[in-house]
Amino acid sequence: MHRDGVSYRLWKQAMGTFAEDLDKKTNQAFGLLDNKAARL
Repeated sequence: MHRDGVSYRLWKQAMGTFAEDLDKKTNQAFGLLDNKAARL
């Protein structure tokens, strides 16, 4: 894959978006766990 190619940029952008989405979901999950732990 050519690093300067459009496909590489699109792939990198897609992976970045995926990682951000995963990060948000992980943070939400930990937030829910923290809230449950705080109530105990």
